[in-house]
Amino acid sequence: MCVINVDRIKKWIQKQPIVFIFSLALVVISSFVTITEGIFKIKNYYENTIGYKKSMCRKIDLLSVDTQIDYFVNTLGYPIFKNAGKYYSEYIFINKYFYVQAICNTSGKVFMFSVTTRDGKFNPEFKTPFYGANENSMSLILGKTKFAEIHNTPSNVKGEIDVHTHGVYVERYYLGYSGNYQEYIVACTDVGDSGGGSDWLSINEFALTDSGRMTLSHQKFREECVINTYAIISSLHDENIDIDKLPIGPNIYQLRLKKGGN
Repeated sequence: MCVINVDRIKKWIQKQPIVFIFSLALVVISSFVTITEGIFKIKNYYENTIGYKKSMCRKIDLLSVDTQIDYFVNTLGYPIFKNAGKYYSEYIFINKYFYVQAICNTSGKVFMFSVTTRDGKFNPEFKTPFYGANENSMSLILGKTKFAEIHNTPSNVKGEIDVHTHGVYVERYYLGYSGNYQEYIVACTDVGDSGGGSDWLSINEFALTDSGRMTLSHQKFREECVINTYAIISSLHDENIDIDKLPIGPNIYQLRLKKGGN
């Protein structure tokens, strides 16, 4: 059994006070360094996980139609892809948690943009203008809200799927004055994270009837499928641009061209 002799320690301190003070300082400094390193690791972990996601959600919340494409670049960084057309150009921004698609006219004004979550734990929230003030407003959480939880009536429904079963299911909503006369789109695309649906291979058959109704299989799909893409189309887009033919979200085949696929 080890017994500490307090008197001997006191005598040693009295004889060698400088050595004692130096040793005590080393212990304090070592403890401080250890604590600092721990705090730094915690801070670094937060900033690269929860804190980073929150900062990205704040950036996404700043995005808006009728702004210049330079604003998107300043907010999100340089786009990975640019697809130039006669009347408009499409820019694709890639983040490890999401994709942003921005489409602008020849003067660089963004008239449509979309956000697609790539991670089931990255869930930005979107609310249409005047949310909570009228019955036409919409609210959703990307990667969590299912189509059936949107209680507004879509103005158009469309599903597209190719021979490789890559596709997108889209619902469009026009809220009139309460939505700033903009068009709002909710979609599920296979480039993003998705809860999926039981009838994905039949999405090209889904449509609204003349009375605005949906088939039972369509309703079941909406109850199961999670929205992973949200888009806004400005009311001020050029007349020579066919809005119905605009792509919703990035092209999966183009994304494969990027090294590493992400």
